[in-house]
This record gives sequence, structure tokens and C-alpha cells, in this order.
Amino acid sequence: MKVTTITKELVNRSSITKNGEGEVGMFIASLMHDHGFKVITQNVKHHGATGFNVLATRGDSLNLLLQSHMDTVEPDIKVDEDENAIYGRGACDAKGPLGSMLGAAIRASKEGLTNFGVLATVDEEETFSGAFAAVDLLKPLKPKAIIGGEPTEFKVVGTEGLKGNIYMTVGFNGENTHVGKPGEKNNALVKMSKAVIALQDLNDNHALPFDKRFGQTILNPTGVERTPNAENVIPAEAVLTVDVRTSVNNETVLSQIMPIITKIDPRARTEIKLSVDPLPPVDIEAFNLETLKKLEIVSGVGVQSYVAEPHAWFRAGIPAVIVGPGDTALAHQPNEHILKSDLLRGEDMYHSMLREACS
Repeated sequence: MKVTTITKELVNRSSITKNGEGEVGMFIASLMHDHGFKVITQNVKHHGATGFNVLATRGDSLNLLLQSHMDTVEPDIKVDEDENAIYGRGACDAKGPLGSMLGAAIRASKEGLTNFGVLATVDEEETFSGAFAAVDLLKPLKPKAIIGGEPTEFKVVGTEGLKGNIYMTVGFNGENTHVGKPGEKNNALVKMSKAVIALQDLNDNHALPFDKRFGQTILNPTGVERTPNAENVIPAEAVLTVDVRTSVNNETVLSQIMPIITKIDPRARTEIKLSVDPLPPVDIEAFNLETLKKLEIVSGVGVQSYVAEPHAWFRAGIPAVIVGPGDTALAHQPNEHILKSDLLRGEDMYHSMLREACS
């Protein structure tokens, strides 16, 4: 099966994080089993959805593991194809890189190479629960190195480290009250609005920590929910989602954020859904891959935008970097797509890495 066909099959199957990635996982498991790989699935519960990681291997150890994720952001968008590109949610982030990895692995297997694998994970777009669960799955195979697949325009990300991340929700308390009640002050939505303004002021005034390597810590409110009720009733709770890309250890950042929230609502309910500190640099020589060394290294401002699954691999002591086909600027966009020429180049790149690691 051609890499463009594999990618189209992946994109055709919806896998929004909160809805589960099951259809994509089943396709990958079947595809790799049919090509002689040992396939293991690992159930991962996240956000109430049903999902599972898929690990396809050749051999009893892993000189090199190719890894990418199956889930996508919402909403789904129309899947289409023309002479030059494949369009649809996830085409760029990250079903394109994943498709290239699967194509490369199948080619390597046909050539008789062993001791490599491909791992497709769930829940990368939110809390990395798939990657953290996969650490236990990988222990018996002792991977020497992991290449993560994301749309980086074939530039290597991670050798200079990666930013940290805090992904959190804050529930502001109020009272269910009819909107016609005069002088109502215990309004959860008003409290939340004050918090958004106060937290945004941290960004606007560059008051959050700065690091020479990772740049400015960046905070963004990303979502709002409220207790379901009639439109003429003030809700009892309003929940704010906040994403923080951290340049220093997360404890330091939280020490700035939490007093602001508590001052506005002492009874605010905060849940940290993900907390990973910034990662230190990785020595590219540890991979012993000439193909990797020849690629451009992302440094400076480029490093500041990435938070990805190497945070899980770092905790397991496995060296990992990110590189893949696709334009980062197209990820999550209404016109998300990937060039077919990039898919073919990506397959060749990953295939070269497998040959160097496993020949």
C-alpha cells in the first residue's frame, strides 16, 4: 500500500481526542499484522473516551522506534484529495507523519530488517496519557532511541530541549440565580471573566518567567464551560481551561498563577490535567543516525513553540527528538493538508533511519 493511500485511510477515519481513536487504531493494527509485524494494543482511558495505543514490532528489541499519535483536534473537516495534496483533519498533525512512518516500516520489513517498530499513541493533543502509558509497554523492548513524528518541515526539534506545559481547568463558584434578581454579585461567569483579564495581564506585561533558551512563558485561556441551565439563570459554576507553555519549572509558574485565581475566588476548584517541566537538550550523537545529523536543527524561537510526547520518553530515559513531513502552520487549521511529495520524502527519510539503525 502506497504511503499516500495509507495516509488517506488514516485521515478518512475520525479520531478527535475526546471521541476516541479506535477506528484509526484498528486500521493500523490490521495493516501492520497483515505485513508480518507483531502487534500489541494497549487500552488507554482518557477523557471518558475509548482508545488504545498500537505497537507494531519486528524482532525482540528496538534499535529504533518510530512514534506518532492518532488523535486530532476538533472539528473534523472535509476529507479531499487532489494531484498534489491530501486534505482533512489530521492530514498534517499528525496522520501525515504517521503514514510516512508506517510506509517506511513496511518497506524495511520487506527488506528483512528487524529490531525496530512503530508506535501509534492516543491523547497527544491534550494530556499525553497514551505516551505515558506506553512507557510500561516499551520497557521489555528497551528502545535505544525514539523518533517522534510531527509536522516540522523536516527540521529536527528537541536537541536543544522542549518547553514545559501546564494544562489545567479552574472552576469558579457562584449561585444559581434568576437574571432578574437585582444586585447579584455571586456570579461564576463574572469571576471567570476577571480571572481571564488578570491572567492575560501576565502575558501582556511579560510578567511570567523568561528563559534564554526557551523564551517567554506563555499563558492562554483556551476554553469555557458552564453549568447547564436555562438562559435566564446565572450558572452555579463556570469552568475555564488554561494552557501554559512554560520556560522554567512548573512550580515556579504556578506560584504566580494560583494567588491570582484564589484572590478572585477562594473556593475555586483547580485541576491540573497535565504538568511537564521543560526538557533539557538531547545529544544528537546519541542516535547514531547519519540521516538525522544531515537535517536542519530547530533552535532559538523555533524551540519555544513545541510541547510533545518526548516529555514521556524523557521520564523513561529514552533519547527522543521530533522530525517529520508537513508544515507546522497548517496544523489544526481549516485548510489542514499535507503535500504528497512531503509524504514520499518523509517515508524515504524514516526508511533511511531504519536502515542505518537496523542493518
